Amino acid sequence: MEYASIIWDPHFIKDSDVLERVQRRAARWITNNHDRTTSVTSLLQQLHLEPLGERRHISRLTFLYKILNEHVAVPMNHLDLVLCDRPVRGPTTKQKLKIPRCTSTRFQKSFAARTITEWNSLPDSITSLVSVSSFRSQLSAILILYRARRRAHSIAAISTED
Repeated sequence: MEYASIIWDPHFIKDSDVLERVQRRAARWITNNHDRTTSVTSLLQQLHLEPLGERRHISRLTFLYKILNEHVAVPMNHLDLVLCDRPVRGPTTKQKLKIPRCTSTRFQKSFAARTITEWNSLPDSITSLVSVSSFRSQLSAILILYRARRRAHSIAAISTED
């Protein structure tokens, strides 16, 4: 399910949900636990499986890291990747890329257009790492923190509604 996922990564929530349901069914199958009262989320945590959308997100950003640091034989200009020549302030990456003009929805949701925006928001402490493995692990750690904060924020919002 992950082969070339950086290219075919769905941008519609309904398509991502279909893929996540496959992973959730697989978790029940792997653990041989088909009891409907068992939480699939706890099964996924027990199996140490990240959500597939998060794995594709990490893979896309890791591939861009590899392109920018010449770890793969994909020239930047083949994907219309252009480094900004303007100075950057703040904690975001010093390797900021120009966001391409997207004249169609298809291009807006392409690998380059989607990933550049995400890349530009990463802190320089991550994008300037020297190895692919350290980049990937630090990126995973940041996304886990972000997911935990988002979950805590949504729980707080729900509790204030009551």
